[in-house]
Amino acid sequence: MEMALAALLVSSLTCVGLLALWAATSSRHWFLRTAIFVGTLSLLLLIPAYEPFVAFVLQGAVVVAGVQLARRWRRASADSPAKTQYSLATLLQVMVLVAIASAVAPKVWQSELVDWPSIAIIGSAGGLICLTGCWMRYGNYGSWTRRLLIGLVLTPLLSVALLLVDSFVELILFALDVESPVWLWVPVSLAIAVTTFLFVWFVGLMSSSSIRSDGARWQSYVWRWTTGFVLVAYWCCLALPSAVVYYHLITPLPIPTEQIPEPNGYDDFRAAWAMLGANLLVDGFNFEATTSPVVQLRTAVDQVLPALNKAREGLTRPALHQIDYNTGIDVYIDELQKMRSLARAFRAQGNLAMRDQDIEAVMKTFLDSIDYGVHVRRGGLFVTELVGIACAGVGRSDLYHLRTQLTAEQCRRAIERLANSLANTEPHEQFEYRERVWMQQSYGWFGHLLQILADLTGDYQFFHPAGFGKPFLREQAEMRLLIAELALQAYLLEHDQLPARLAELVPEYLPEVPVDPLSQDSSPLNYRRTDDGYLLYSVGENGIDDGGAAPQVDEDGWADTNTGDLRLDIAFALDEEEETEEDAEASFDAEQ
Repeated sequence: MEMALAALLVSSLTCVGLLALWAATSSRHWFLRTAIFVGTLSLLLLIPAYEPFVAFVLQGAVVVAGVQLARRWRRASADSPAKTQYSLATLLQVMVLVAIASAVAPKVWQSELVDWPSIAIIGSAGGLICLTGCWMRYGNYGSWTRRLLIGLVLTPLLSVALLLVDSFVELILFALDVESPVWLWVPVSLAIAVTTFLFVWFVGLMSSSSIRSDGARWQSYVWRWTTGFVLVAYWCCLALPSAVVYYHLITPLPIPTEQIPEPNGYDDFRAAWAMLGANLLVDGFNFEATTSPVVQLRTAVDQVLPALNKAREGLTRPALHQIDYNTGIDVYIDELQKMRSLARAFRAQGNLAMRDQDIEAVMKTFLDSIDYGVHVRRGGLFVTELVGIACAGVGRSDLYHLRTQLTAEQCRRAIERLANSLANTEPHEQFEYRERVWMQQSYGWFGHLLQILADLTGDYQFFHPAGFGKPFLREQAEMRLLIAELALQAYLLEHDQLPARLAELVPEYLPEVPVDPLSQDSSPLNYRRTDDGYLLYSVGENGIDDGGAAPQVDEDGWADTNTGDLRLDIAFALDEEEETEEDAEASFDAEQ
């Protein structure tokens, strides 16, 4: 990833530096040169990318100032002082540039990503490094080889300022989940200096009017055409990374247009969140529905019952989250917390029904919890998808532990609802598309650049939605495993034995053998009989069949989901150290 960023920095800073050198040394009118330079950089304003525009303008100003100072130095050494004259036309032309600057400046100040120290140091150091590369070829201190060696030593010293002050590139690397290498600016600076040196050297060869052999005119033409071709090819290769990135920046993804259902179930969810208010389920971080005293649990459920009823209204309607693509993620933080609170409320109600021995109500509540996790994420961003997966995961875990208490008929109805939830789950690709659009719109060129670098390198880090398809696939696998578990339970109840193969469940209990979404070849879920029952599993996130082996667990007790296979008895395992219901009742009575 850092290599792609380094190539982009070398390409853009070198191209701008060379363009500034042309503007400073060309014999054309100064206003035409300035107009071409500023006009070329103004292409960034179409994105818009104000920070790079300011940095490149500053780099060009440093290059032009350096060239003018060198000219004045040489004239002073030759006792030929320059005469500076200004005309009315010159002043009018300057006013045009001032007007352009006045139009751009307010937009720059409004940008949220402005880091003035970084912009100043990148522009200034970039200009000085380009001047160093030019000096290594055309300076008047010793031979060009000596100047080359001095420049190769001086350039890393200039990069020290970038290492100490710049935080802009460091922010990019941090967002890409790459440890910011302190050495990145050193090779970038050296590459800019050497690239500039080689380019101006080729320009000098092309500008040569004589050939050292016999000076034949046709040889002079061949020489110039050859060096000119090499120069053009060199420039194209140099500008290619910047051109590719600019093309992608100037062509962002269109904002998706989605038909908002009327009535919208998401409005019911919002109304339910507003009804939650302050209670143990929302504010009680130590409150656990599975082990809390019955009196305390009943009180908490009664408080959130209106919110649960309102949420169930939303489950009967199409639901779609409306995204404001121009706002940051902070706007959704409060809603995300309320999503989880309502999922806890569903779980509490189910656990209360369990205490009351109402298995039918328990099953329906856990299924409602799963449906809620599926519905509440639709139309949202990637973080909304993750929260929805977590909310539905609570219901899946509880329903898995309930399966042995269900009748065969209840298992059939639960399978039907789970199949509907699975079919109504919005594909991860739609969340990924909206996430990409939101990053491009909300974070502007900076967020878009992060996506481009990730796409070009295929190195998807934590910020990039394309790297987060596994949670969705894992949820799909858990849902299909749960459906198969319920089908096996119904088969066992009605046949007093387990099937030898999952195919025996078709079509009486399942329409087809469930496919493992985590397998690389779309193979079915793995199932085999054992001495004490059966083993049902998915190949897991690594896509390798480990024979149903459990994932590796680190010293802190966290399971590495990239190892082993996915088994619900392990994924939904209860905490053995969890406080029991009897312990909670005793503690509650003692407090009273």
